Amino acid sequence: MTFPAAYALAVGLLMAIQWGRTLVSGGLPPPDEMYSGRGRSELAFHWIAEAITAGSLLVSGTGLLAQAGWSSWLYPLSLGALMYTLINSPGYFAQRGEWRMIVVFGLLFAGAVAALVVFLVR
Repeated sequence: MTFPAAYALAVGLLMAIQWGRTLVSGGLPPPDEMYSGRGRSELAFHWIAEAITAGSLLVSGTGLLAQAGWSSWLYPLSLGALMYTLINSPGYFAQRGEWRMIVVFGLLFAGAVAALVVFLVR
C-alpha cells in the first residue's frame, strides 16, 4: 500500500504548504478583488474544504502506512475530496490563462486515479 499512502501524504503536505505560503506571504488578494469574483463567504468555505481535504489525505495516508482498519474507508473519501478539488480549482487558473497550472492539476488528477486503482485492486 506504499504508493497510495505516499501519494496521499505528498499531496496533503503540498496542499498545506501551498496554502500556508499563500496566506503567510499575503499573496492572496482580498476576496472582493479576486479575479474569480468569489465573495468572502464562498472563499472561506473553499478554504475550509481544502483544509479538510489536506488533513484527511494526511490522516488516511498515515493510516494506510500503519495498516489501520479505519483507513480503508477514509482513504477513498479523501481521494474523492481531492478529485473534486482537482476538477473545481483549475477554473480559477483557466480564467487567468495560467495553463501550466491546468497541466499540474491534470497530472495530480491522473495520480489520484492511479492511487485509487492501486488501493482498490489490493
